[in-house]
Amino acid sequence: MATLSEIDPLPLYAQLAALLRQRIVRGEWKEGDRLPAHGELTHEFAVARVTVRQAISILERDGIVKSRRGRGTFVAAQPGRRRRLPMHGTLMSMLTLMQANPPDMDKIEERVATPKLGPEDGTPAPSYVCFRRLYRREAITINVASLYLDERIFRLAPDRLRETYIVQEIVSMPQVHIAQASQTVTVEAADAAVAGLLHVAAGAPIARLRRVFRDAAGVVLFIGEYAYRGDLVQLEMDLIPTPAASSRSRAQQQATRARPQTGSRKPSLPRVRRAGFTNPR
Repeated sequence: MATLSEIDPLPLYAQLAALLRQRIVRGEWKEGDRLPAHGELTHEFAVARVTVRQAISILERDGIVKSRRGRGTFVAAQPGRRRRLPMHGTLMSMLTLMQANPPDMDKIEERVATPKLGPEDGTPAPSYVCFRRLYRREAITINVASLYLDERIFRLAPDRLRETYIVQEIVSMPQVHIAQASQTVTVEAADAAVAGLLHVAAGAPIARLRRVFRDAAGVVLFIGEYAYRGDLVQLEMDLIPTPAASSRSRAQQQATRARPQTGSRKPSLPRVRRAGFTNPR
């Protein structure tokens, strides 16, 4: 008999939903298979029927199972196989995927706000415009984002930036020159506010992604703070690159060693705009 934890901060129904989801991910129940009856799950996990109903309701809301009156509950989709979201290794690969398969976007709010910056982030711009947005694929909310953009850049094309994907837009703007771009990913538990927006249980795992773009002077032009559903994120790394990739990597390393060093400054991204910000008069 499987047991759930009474001391886990996640409620029992959320723990049960996560366990059932993992069984489907592992292929124990394939698409079209019938799940055990509620009574069987009640006995296996030593929980009340209402807990089983709540857990099934979460999976049904996420499109993973489908209940059919008088017949039972069936697997409707393999979670993560059709909707996995790759974490991108470069700015260019991220932009390429966004252009090929853009997500749907819902605007939540727009306001003047200052992001929290640490010493490692860079120098703050005079002011920022903050956008709160939801992104969806296949009617599933995949992430909620807070995007902070240097207000000087926003004033160059406010209408366009309100309606489009900000990263794609600013990279293509001739007046905006990105010298450095970094990204960090951490895994944590969703608070109640984020859980509600992502339609997951409070305390469920989420991936926090933070992107920072700077100009050559170290001024922070853009910060994107994204919260992704943990069950949709997939991080892939090629630990044994192909011979062609290895040759390119060696050539890049040799070229880097051949260039004169200029302190500990990070190198600029290839083929991204030149460093700095041009304020048109």
